[in-house]
Amino acid sequence: MFCYTANMTLCAPERKNGEVRKMKKRALLILVLAASLLLCACGKSEAAAAADEQIASIGEVTLESEAAIAAAEAAVDALEEKDRESLDNTKLLQTAREEYDRLVEEQRLAEIAAVETAISSIGNVDLNSGDAIAAAREAMNECDPALQENVSNADVLAAAEKTYAELMAAQAAEKVAALIDAIGDVSLESEAAIREAREAYNALDEQAKEFVANADALTAAEAAYCEQKAAEKEKTIAQLLKKMRVEDDRFQGATFYYHSSTPQNVGTRTHIIPGITRSDSGYTHLFWFVDYTGDDWVFWDALTFVVDGKNYTKTVGYNDIIRDNEWSTVWEVWIAAMTEKADIELFRSIAVSENAMVRFEGKYSYDMEISAKDKQAIADVLALYDAWTEAN
Repeated sequence: MFCYTANMTLCAPERKNGEVRKMKKRALLILVLAASLLLCACGKSEAAAAADEQIASIGEVTLESEAAIAAAEAAVDALEEKDRESLDNTKLLQTAREEYDRLVEEQRLAEIAAVETAISSIGNVDLNSGDAIAAAREAMNECDPALQENVSNADVLAAAEKTYAELMAAQAAEKVAALIDAIGDVSLESEAAIREAREAYNALDEQAKEFVANADALTAAEAAYCEQKAAEKEKTIAQLLKKMRVEDDRFQGATFYYHSSTPQNVGTRTHIIPGITRSDSGYTHLFWFVDYTGDDWVFWDALTFVVDGKNYTKTVGYNDIIRDNEWSTVWEVWIAAMTEKADIELFRSIAVSENAMVRFEGKYSYDMEISAKDKQAIADVLALYDAWTEAN
């Protein structure tokens, strides 16, 4: 028994010391964990540290700082409440925002002041105020639309523009009125003066036209000129018709006009003088009338003109030419509507030419100089054609 008790007495203290050591280890572990939790509670999160760094990076605030400030504000707003409370630069961010807003307001007032100064510089409006008014309007247009309503003298600019426009309109109208007065008594020589006045009047804007006090005189001058022109035209037509030979063709419903210089019968002489056809409906056109008359056949199917050194060729279908003969005379005649503008211009050039030659070309050839008499006949035919076809 003694031995058992002795053993029990010796073992008990060893067990007690082991438990104490274990309890000390657990207490130390708890202390470390508590310290760790305490340190975590007192420090910043990575997001909070990043937000503080972003605020600090704003630097000196200028009008270009808006993006940096807005980004920092967004970073702060994205933090949790406990992280926002841990920030060191909150006051710095607030100060940056206030400084930026102050700069913006300062710029805003400066822009408004610049526009107001430009408008004030216009002064009394006269015909020399155009540049000042344009500069003020440009300043107004370049100003932020949200600020334009705060320009205190904006109505002064509007009034200046209106006054200047009226002055310019009156000045332009005065020049046109002088052109109308210069027309004077209307005659057939007044066309250029009337046209100049009309073009100048039409170029005016509606405001300027209202200042032309004698606009009715221009309209009256145009009417008087047209009346005289029409009378002169009828007189010219009457005079030219006296130089024409007229043939009616009731079957075709048309009237043919030949110059009196044109032989009444084919096979009389060689000539190239155009004629005029007028239908009952009033349609008017020129036609070719070509008559080669000679002792020998040419069998021509083309005409080559040389007019003051310039060449022009007209090709004709061989079978479109009427050929006949009597005794010792042969003739080859071609009559056809003149549909090409170039043909008409050819005859215009012949009528005023110094020298005009024509060659009948075919199996053989024949050259002829167009006489002054035939040139005048051509000119008369063209004048009658123009008088009938000229727009009123």
